[in-house]
Amino acid sequence: MSMLDIVLSLGPIFLVIALGQGLRRTGVIGAAFWPELDRLNYYVLFPAMIVTAINAGPLTAAALGRLSLVAIAAIAAGYALLELLRLLARIEGRAFTSVVQGMLRWNGFIAVPMMSALLGEEGLALAGATFLVLVPVLNVLSVLVLLRYGQAAEGKAPDLLPSLARNPLIWACLVGLALNWSGLGLPAPLGPTADVLGQAAVACGLLAVGAALDAQVFRTAPGLILAVCGLKLALMPLLAFGFGRLLGADGLATSVAVLALATPTATSSYTLARLLGGDAPLMAALITATTVGSALSLPLVAWFLL
Repeated sequence: MSMLDIVLSLGPIFLVIALGQGLRRTGVIGAAFWPELDRLNYYVLFPAMIVTAINAGPLTAAALGRLSLVAIAAIAAGYALLELLRLLARIEGRAFTSVVQGMLRWNGFIAVPMMSALLGEEGLALAGATFLVLVPVLNVLSVLVLLRYGQAAEGKAPDLLPSLARNPLIWACLVGLALNWSGLGLPAPLGPTADVLGQAAVACGLLAVGAALDAQVFRTAPGLILAVCGLKLALMPLLAFGFGRLLGADGLATSVAVLALATPTATSSYTLARLLGGDAPLMAALITATTVGSALSLPLVAWFLL
């Protein structure tokens, strides 16, 4: 695939993100709308998209296993590197919690439409199942790091197992896998309904990503922000690619892991940082910086892979 094809495929994703930023900044849509849109995305639209994505093509347990190995190995290596950097650079504890989330967490609202555009139906099915791997691992890791290094200033630590058990994205993955592996699929009219909701999830999710960006936060630790952006947008996909080769994963599993970990930081990282005493301003800055930077880095990563 040529660079021009990749840019044209990914261009609409970033144009919709830019539209979300424009709508928020101009006040065309009131500020009270965006938190409610986040709730709609999280509880209704995005779960529907995951179910339809997983059922977009064939998906085997072996492929999911290979993806899991590559992604978890890359995350473990990335975290080990961050612990070393914390000691060498003497990064303060609260800031370190945001650095960890900034480098390791991923944005599914960008990842799924990107993989749909670049990898086809089989890649989209594996992309949907990625949530079953990365959501529990990264949520648990983020909370543990915040409990160790944060100040728990505004809230109590969530009870991890019940919170994961209530996570609608994990349930959507389980439902999607059951339907895919059983060959049943969603019967009419549930199938077409989920398709419509899933299509809405792409637009609404990207608009919400754009609305969450805040250029003012770049005043916070610019050197650290640039360093984390480089680690997130360049090193993490390289780690995933390297472990894919080292572990003998096929091209599709490696590509899904690389693209997932190359996406910018999840916007939900800010909420977790604020509730558990992390460095919320730095977290907001990293979300904005990695999202803006990914408009340049993701086409390069995709061109390298494809």
